Amino acid sequence: MQTETDKVTLQEFTIDLRHLLTDNKKLEEGALNKFEPFMERNYRDLSTPMTPILVELARRFLFKMTYDA
Repeated sequence: MQTETDKVTLQEFTIDLRHLLTDNKKLEEGALNKFEPFMERNYRDLSTPMTPILVELARRFLFKMTYDA
């Protein structure tokens, strides 16, 4: 991360993503849209460490999951 702003945004993204992955409610399309500009700017740095997380998110969208809500 090059700027302090990006570091703070990464922390916010991490918190939101953690909540999405640990909550038992259904994921909503576009739940992380506010981070799109950040992800575009930092894609090269984030793509490798984010791969397992993105695969998990895709799995939840592609396969019907049962939720305890």
